[in-house]
Amino acid sequence: SQELESPQFNGWLNNAAFIFGEEIATNATKYNVTPYLNALITAKSVTINEKQRPQKQVPAYFNMAFASNENIPFPLHGEARRWFVIAPESKLDEKLSEQVYAEIAGDGLDAFYTYLLCVDLDNFKHDKPPITDAKRLLLNASKRSIEVFIDEWVAGETKYKCISCKAKQLYDSYKEWASSSLE
Repeated sequence: SQELESPQFNGWLNNAAFIFGEEIATNATKYNVTPYLNALITAKSVTINEKQRPQKQVPAYFNMAFASNENIPFPLHGEARRWFVIAPESKLDEKLSEQVYAEIAGDGLDAFYTYLLCVDLDNFKHDKPPITDAKRLLLNASKRSIEVFIDEWVAGETKYKCISCKAKQLYDSYKEWASSSLE
């Protein structure tokens, strides 16, 4: 997480094929991490900056995955087109876990790799990750309270009618809504 919070020296990205992060940001830093990760995801190349070494450009061929127990591990906004978000519904059953480890110890990884190579991806839009329920929940949880209020107001989910009004009226309605919804 320190590498993502202050990415001045990023030698760890050199020749990376897969990056896995767990609980990568604190509440104080998670809003700074998202733009950096978005840039890494879309970059065709990365400038590697190691201590006491000259900078160099390397292709950005890595994939990334992150795990977290937080409701908002780091905020997503807008379409968040770079992100595919899933949430497990329960802890992995012990018996199933043992079966998975047995498969890994055998030829399970080779079989899984072969399966992945044979998956038909002709209709898959690689630039548009699916909108999952988990992604929708994370997008909503990432919104600022004013965004939640406007969404609910426009959808008719507040006690305030969605009609033309003065900015002051809307702001007063928002303040009242925020204090009553603990936003």
